[in-house]
Amino acid sequence: MQKILLSTLFLWILQATLYAQNSPQVMLILDASGSMWGQIEGRDKITIAKETLVNNISNWKEDVNLGLIVFGHNNLERCKGSEIIMPLGLFDESQMLKKLKAINPKAQGSLAHALKNAAKALENNDKKATLLLISDGQDACRVNPCNTARIMAERGLDFKVHVIGFDVYDKEAEQLRCIADITGGKYLFASNAEEFNHAFNKLVEKIQSEKDRPSREYRHRSKSAGLINERDIEVTARKLNKIDVYMGVMAKIEIIARVRNDEVKTLHTIYEQDTSKRIASCWSEKGKSCIRALPEGKYRVISVHNNFEKENHFELKESESSRLRVRFSSTDN
Repeated sequence: MQKILLSTLFLWILQATLYAQNSPQVMLILDASGSMWGQIEGRDKITIAKETLVNNISNWKEDVNLGLIVFGHNNLERCKGSEIIMPLGLFDESQMLKKLKAINPKAQGSLAHALKNAAKALENNDKKATLLLISDGQDACRVNPCNTARIMAERGLDFKVHVIGFDVYDKEAEQLRCIADITGGKYLFASNAEEFNHAFNKLVEKIQSEKDRPSREYRHRSKSAGLINERDIEVTARKLNKIDVYMGVMAKIEIIARVRNDEVKTLHTIYEQDTSKRIASCWSEKGKSCIRALPEGKYRVISVHNNFEKENHFELKESESSRLRVRFSSTDN
């Protein structure tokens, strides 16, 4: 399919109102479930994680507001075993070191419950916050944590979740990636201590730089010769923002989801099949399909409804319209 490069847009945001005067609000969420005793190159994953957090504690700036949530570290009921062990507040290095060193994985843990605890902490905080989640696997209660993150976002909480997937693969990795995608965060994978250290410091740097370079989301619309291209864009203050807009003949995908014969509200996230690059997301519900115009190509879509998740693949041809019907069953959670 021939694509026409219509324009390259350069946006420079100068408004002082975009500049964040407040300190970063950061809540760490650490997986301390039993699976973190698993070993990588002869060392426990929990030891690697704790050492990285402790050894790089000085990388946090003094004015950051930092909290800590841990799950799987106690013998409470597994679906309620998360705890805010440091509430969101001005960074206290000595207390954070003390709390981190005392963490010991003991049981199965619920990531979804940890996110709910984070939601409680954010409800009393009227400032934009960032969660930094470190986990190595699936929720022990078989609750889809991505759906929990979606509900938090729908409640109007102003937050994003950056995620480090530590030695995690397949469906569990997709759930962690979904949490980042749905909240506008970043997902990084680490398979060993070196990669984990690099991922953690990269996210710490990113989080703290966002204080100086806040951003806003806009809906960009280009129109030329009867062709329309619409997309969501994020514009960062005091930074040159480059956006390539391609116009050409597009294909259309229409997605609807059902449980039995009933159409249900579902979030669909579409990725390029070859690159796994996130392309778009949209909702479908009763009487309303998820419809997106996309270039021809091969795609995969992750559909999430409550605790159910389904993956499908589809291919679009130039100028054609395709329909995808997602059917959930009890085996999809």
